[in-house]
Amino acid sequence: MRLPPFALVLGTGVLWSLRSSAQVLLPSAAIPLVGDTFRVFGVDNDTSVVPGASGLSLVWDYTALLIDTTAHTLQTCVDPATLPLIGAYPNCDHAMRWSLSTDPGYAAERYFSTSPEGLLELAEHGPLIDYVFDAPELSLAAPLAYGDTVDDAWCYTSAGLGVNYHFCGLTRHTLDATGTLVMPYGTIPDVLRTRTRTYHVSDDTPADTSYNITHAWWVPGLRWPLLEHNRFIDSNGNELISVTVLGASQALAVPDRSVVDALLYPVPFRDELTLRFLGALRHGGQVQVHALDGRSLFEALLPPSIGKHTLQLAALPAGASLVKIHTEEGRSAHPVLHQP
Repeated sequence: MRLPPFALVLGTGVLWSLRSSAQVLLPSAAIPLVGDTFRVFGVDNDTSVVPGASGLSLVWDYTALLIDTTAHTLQTCVDPATLPLIGAYPNCDHAMRWSLSTDPGYAAERYFSTSPEGLLELAEHGPLIDYVFDAPELSLAAPLAYGDTVDDAWCYTSAGLGVNYHFCGLTRHTLDATGTLVMPYGTIPDVLRTRTRTYHVSDDTPADTSYNITHAWWVPGLRWPLLEHNRFIDSNGNELISVTVLGASQALAVPDRSVVDALLYPVPFRDELTLRFLGALRHGGQVQVHALDGRSLFEALLPPSIGKHTLQLAALPAGASLVKIHTEEGRSAHPVLHQP
């Protein structure tokens, strides 16, 4: 079973209008933007951490965590066009690079595409092992409302160290809890928790009944989990538990809660790009499209409305750009990819 260093967690929701935004994991809360960099640390007493039950308005007290700050994993959201194998993944419009502080020369890149369901993983390429999915895997799904469950089938081929394997399985994403997270460095309210269970259904190796359960705690606007608890159970029933935490300085940075929540699709787009909003735009707003070097490519006014707006963007140059939305309700930024 594949165990990525610090997996992204996603889900998808359907009935947005019937759920409080405080109970929905939205794209603005979970999907990093180009330039975002996160330092993720391990803990020395990870086996003592218990995720606890699901439910609303819970309190998770992890003040006893012993965070190891002597080493970390660096997670960076990069421009997909800069990746060495981007030509093999024409639908890639989102990319992450991770590296180890103890070995900066060791770095791996993950290739994704965005969709109305969330973030789909295409492949990961590293110095030792590569993973390539037969079809895009729902790796991080947003929006995901409290109580919703999304199942996703997957298959991938791993190659490295002179051995190739082909694995298939199922992943189940659930937003199972909300509450307050108490960490050694402070208390964080309005936290959402996701639960992701991944297990094999078939492969070309001997019988494998192993599975992995990941709990992740999110806060709106931060775009990376505050805390992740990974529990791997092998075919013999043996368990391996690992816990990682976002660095205190980033976790305590107060995110902008006045974010306007929107879903943009299709990505990549050809001529039209649709903006779908979680709530009403009571006073309208403005949308701008910028090149990654900051140049303005397009801007338009958004009229007051409920629902969605479609932009005609056929004249934009091909490649990646950033859509910025400004309304009285808040603001947000969304990376997109134009493929005429």
